[in-house]
Formats: sequence, structure tokens, C-alpha cells
Amino acid sequence: MLEAQVSNYNAFMKEVKVMYPGWDGKRHYTLSDLQAIVHEYAKKTMPSYQELSNYLHVFKKVMQPLLAEDRIGKAEHNHIFMEGIPKDTQALIRTRLMIKCPDHYPQDPYPFMDIFTAGHFVL
Repeated sequence: MLEAQVSNYNAFMKEVKVMYPGWDGKRHYTLSDLQAIVHEYAKKTMPSYQELSNYLHVFKKVMQPLLAEDRIGKAEHNHIFMEGIPKDTQALIRTRLMIKCPDHYPQDPYPFMDIFTAGHFVL
């Protein structure tokens, strides 16, 4: 660290960043990370609103940076969120969403926060 020897913090940080690739804070998560979370939660039972809230928290932690970096689309993350909910709970949520949003086009995924709100209602 020749450049950073003269107590220049900016030079020091520049050299540290070179020594640790990925330290810049970008690309912490990948789509595979998000899919792993979804598969993990899809296998679990979701007996309570608390478990759904835990899933939302973990999902958003990974999804938001991916969305901000334009590495995942809005429709895609809405679709993926529903996949992480066990099938029996999904059926209840879909029924609630069909009642609440009768004009929703069936091929479009529901917004993930609408899914969460419906899950809150049914659980």
C-alpha cells in the first residue's frame, strides 16, 4: 500500500477495494439466491401469519437489490414470490385474491404485496 502510506484515507480505501473484489457493495445476491429462498419456503408449512412475514422479510432482502440493479423484472418477482408459498396456502390466497380483484387478468401475477395481504387475511 505505497500510495496509502501518507495517511490519505481515500487512497487507502482505493487500495483496499482492489484487494477485495466485490467489496463495492454491488451484486451481493443473484437470482439463484432468490430461487433458493423460494424453494426452501415452498417446502415448509406456513401455519401462521408470522411464518409468512418471515418469508416476506427474507424475500425482500434479496429481491430489492436485484430489482434495483435491474436483474429481475417486476412481473418476475411477483410470480416468484407466490412460488415460495406452500401449495395449500397458495390455494387459499388465490381464492382470496380472486374475490378481492375480480377483474385481474389471470395470466398476470398478482403484486407480491397483494399476495402478502391476502395471506395475512387467510392465515
